[in-house]
Amino acid sequence: MRRALWLVVSVALGVTSATPALADDDVSVGATFYYDYFVDFTKDADQGDDATRGFDLRRVYLTVKKSWGDVSFRSTTDIDYKFETGNLNVYSKYAYLEHKGLVPDAKVLVGQHSPNTHSWVEKRWHYVRQDGPEVFKFASSSMAAACAELLERNGLSGDDVHLLVPHQANKRITAGIEKALRLPKGRVIDIIECYGNVSASTVPIALDEVLKGVHGPLPERANIVLTAVGGGYTSGGAVIEWTGGASA
Repeated sequence: MRRALWLVVSVALGVTSATPALADDDVSVGATFYYDYFVDFTKDADQGDDATRGFDLRRVYLTVKKSWGDVSFRSTTDIDYKFETGNLNVYSKYAYLEHKGLVPDAKVLVGQHSPNTHSWVEKRWHYVRQDGPEVFKFASSSMAAACAELLERNGLSGDDVHLLVPHQANKRITAGIEKALRLPKGRVIDIIECYGNVSASTVPIALDEVLKGVHGPLPERANIVLTAVGGGYTSGGAVIEWTGGASA
């Protein structure tokens, strides 16, 4: 029975060559090769095999660079070969344009740059992060401000609002809007406990419940204010003059 134990030592030889392409001094093509030195300790009593040693090509970086004055382009392709399994992976490591003179004392990069590294993963930088307290403040204040502007444009006051249907992010935000606009209790619709935050669907779901009478009867003519906040720190609203009351 053959049992193999692999000991692999990575050796980055960094054999790099860069040569002009197409007789253009502003274009360069380079290749960097990385090798693994391996030792395969194989035990087979019948064959009497000894350990096998050698080098295997592990990774190749192919890089193309081109410049046009202050603007340059770089593309690096990573070819990764797992000699233990025979798997070959090819993917783009860098592909971007760089402008050195667009912003004083700075470089502007457009494209794929700085791929994930071990340090990035350890710091969890590869996850989307949200500054919760700042988003909460913005959501509450911006939706309240949007509603106040809507009421002013339409010559209405808080007393003229029969119901306000805001984006249902969380209960604290809806309560904050109610407080900022000084609306009586029950005027701001809150369905967060029933549905949670269902993103862009919160306002239409809540409005549907309002028009079906889930939150009580509506007068024959009712002013319903809608407001929402979303990605890109954007917010807005609308005033609906609803006629016909709520359906049972």
